[in-house]
Amino acid sequence: MRVYLILLKQLEEVFNQKKVIRIAIQRMDKKKWIPLFDVKNSEGGVITCSLRVQSGEGVRTWADLRILAEMLRDDFGAKEVGLFLDEPDFIFPDDGVLDKDEYSD
Repeated sequence: MRVYLILLKQLEEVFNQKKVIRIAIQRMDKKKWIPLFDVKNSEGGVITCSLRVQSGEGVRTWADLRILAEMLRDDFGAKEVGLFLDEPDFIFPDDGVLDKDEYSD
């Protein structure tokens, strides 16, 4: 599985378009958690995204699971999320960037 990185403003657009179909949290390491968002793409398929720190940088991580869960609840209205505790079974592609045409109609 590939996980693409998306900026916060892009994620907000995706939520406004009602394209997020699932939210999960993945444990990457001790005190290192990332959110995962399954998003309907423009072709009707599903792609998985996580947040990037800022343009040109890597994935945004949280040391405290509670703070990440609160952010997902407060900022995105998440009522339920999946929690993956095993080693991640995905890769970040080389460029890792999700283009707007991947999720826009």
